[in-house]
Amino acid sequence: MKPFLKSNAAASHWLDVLFGGMAGLLSNEGKKLLSFNSDIKPQEFAENSLILVLFSNYLMKIENRHLLDVDFRMEFSSYIKNYVESVMSNESHFPDASSENSDLDLFVYNLYESLRYVPLKYHILSSLLSKKLLINLTQKSYQSQIILRNLIDVLIDREEYDEAYAAFKTYNSYIDKDQEQHNGYIHDILSIIDIYSTCILRFNPFDSLSLQSNDSKKFKYVTRDQILCSLVKFVIELKTYLHELAKICDLNYDDSPNSNQISFLYLKYNENVIQEDSSNFIKLISKAWYSLGYYYYYLCSFELQNYETIDANIGNVLKYYKNSLIINTTGNISYLFNYALALSYNRSIQPAIKLCKFILKRYPETFKTWNLLALLLSSMETHSSDENSQSHKHTYQVNVTINGSINETMNGSVNGTAASNVQVTNIRELEKIINNGLNIAGIYLVKSRKPSLNITNDIKIDILQLKLTQLSIWESTYGAHYILEFLPEVFMLYNELFDIDIEADKNDGAHLRTNIAKWSHRPSFIDPSSNQNNGVKQESHLSKEKKLAKDRIKRMSKIPKPKEKHDHLSDNRSMKKFNVTERKILQDIWVWTSKVYLKVGLLEEAEQCIVEAERIHEPNTKTITTLGLICSTNRKFLALQEFERSLEILNEPINYYKKKEFGITLLGLCKLIILDDNINNSLFISTKDLSSGLIRLKNYLEQFSQSWPFGYNNSEIWWYLSLIYEKIDDKVMLTKSLWKCVELEDFRPVRDFDCCSEFIP
Repeated sequence: MKPFLKSNAAASHWLDVLFGGMAGLLSNEGKKLLSFNSDIKPQEFAENSLILVLFSNYLMKIENRHLLDVDFRMEFSSYIKNYVESVMSNESHFPDASSENSDLDLFVYNLYESLRYVPLKYHILSSLLSKKLLINLTQKSYQSQIILRNLIDVLIDREEYDEAYAAFKTYNSYIDKDQEQHNGYIHDILSIIDIYSTCILRFNPFDSLSLQSNDSKKFKYVTRDQILCSLVKFVIELKTYLHELAKICDLNYDDSPNSNQISFLYLKYNENVIQEDSSNFIKLISKAWYSLGYYYYYLCSFELQNYETIDANIGNVLKYYKNSLIINTTGNISYLFNYALALSYNRSIQPAIKLCKFILKRYPETFKTWNLLALLLSSMETHSSDENSQSHKHTYQVNVTINGSINETMNGSVNGTAASNVQVTNIRELEKIINNGLNIAGIYLVKSRKPSLNITNDIKIDILQLKLTQLSIWESTYGAHYILEFLPEVFMLYNELFDIDIEADKNDGAHLRTNIAKWSHRPSFIDPSSNQNNGVKQESHLSKEKKLAKDRIKRMSKIPKPKEKHDHLSDNRSMKKFNVTERKILQDIWVWTSKVYLKVGLLEEAEQCIVEAERIHEPNTKTITTLGLICSTNRKFLALQEFERSLEILNEPINYYKKKEFGITLLGLCKLIILDDNINNSLFISTKDLSSGLIRLKNYLEQFSQSWPFGYNNSEIWWYLSLIYEKIDDKVMLTKSLWKCVELEDFRPVRDFDCCSEFIP
């Protein structure tokens, strides 16, 4: 049997139809469970090993698993292992350039193309054995694109990125030479597009080099500059192949910059394509366009560029994300949501709202979409409440908003003043949306208690974030004091979602803080004991509230854990890794809680929350910076020390991708120096020293404002820049920064949109 090329999409489709008919006959239309040894191997077609493997892999697809008995996977896996080892044992010499690889290509294509659609969790063929096989076959073939292409896939799955990178560059040279020898003819264009999009997605530095997403880098030796240099070339080539494919298949896209951003919901762009969204052909093309959009998203976020280039790249993000959905409107929830999030970042609020509603109709259990929809509606209410205001009143509102919300903007925490004028009727509609999402989450949690189901950490975090948004909406309506009594609900929800006993294992970093009730473990520029006389006096009417807050913190730190313990994680190392992720999530909740107390003026209680956060997990830039925010008004030298330490850590190469944390620290430092400092007790020893500090802040702010969406979409960044431009008398930049600030404030949600993005431990 000769292999179909990946580009033979119709032939592959009809082969699946044929296999479907065979499966129906052998299983008596699903009435009989199939055994590999008893029902499949004895068939006449099983004499051809490749046909046997193809058909068995077809049966292993998720939609066909109900036809198989419990031993099918194990029996088939054993057969595959023996089959592969027999192929490897065949002695063969390396061929010359005139030889063909048809037999080996036939074997590899049929084996791996069918295995590609079997879920990885079934482990039909181990990645180690697969790697050994493909390396063995490269020694028996001459420049086989099929073998090398599958080797790249296996190396990427094994996270051996340096080897995969080298192999892809070799593959790149193979196809260039092949096209040169055949007068530009592109052989099997879909396979080329597939491997290009896979490599562009997986080699993206945010995924392959960011230490936030893994305990170690996936690239050990290849540098970020080398990867980016190669990605520029790969992206250009992938665009060329996609445009060539569009000509071949008569595919249409909407490249007009002024077109409807969600036109794919109303128009059928490619009526000539009869494949369903779930088909492999559609998925492949959609992934290719998405990989391009994700590449430009990385450039906008992490590579410093001028504002014109940023705007152009934002346009590319939206364009290529949209193209991926034009070809595949319903088949991938991740593509749909990320496009909605990108529209939100771009302040295309109405299209993003419509897209979120479309997503929820098809995928009601995507809780981050519920969260994003609520935030989008809250931003619309902010705009509608301000649209009739006078311009001078609007500017004043921006000032108040920034001063009041400086501490939580970049962390996706509550922001009460931004939506303080939202109408009660519309707030009730927001509450209804949040309640609908949380009700569905409750049903989902009940269903997930079945042994066969397992909730991922990402889903648990999405549910937690939805709860925090609910509190943010209440706070924007009723005030920060109102939500204090609901804080324990957040911790109770955490303990319901994560079945792990944090209390039983004391954190290694807990001993670092001395006198944890009040003072930082780091040395201060001032004597803590003297601060007893200089601290801000608490008003008497707050004493009762402070007592309630202390009791509440004690209760939250001792909320009982679930009694049922799960013993399925026997490996200590994997259990420890699992615990670290859980601890970081809980630590973030304590940091968020600290900022709530800070907003209502309960500084001691806010600091106690940081103590709890550092007891759960080791101190980091989040806890260090938050302590600086707490100390900003009454212990400003200590606050300066905390901010400087956090900046020092974040400027290390290992923390290059921690843009959110950098933004929080930078805003805290700006607040301390620009707003809280005073002449009588200044942080600076002279006017010259102050000027140097302001110029340093200006450089930091301008650099951070070139990161989209982190700084580019942050109104506080532009506000502080305007204050500095005013001091240095730069009227042109002052005007630009103020208008940018006003533009962002017009559509400001109750929380930042980035609280819907992926949690990176």
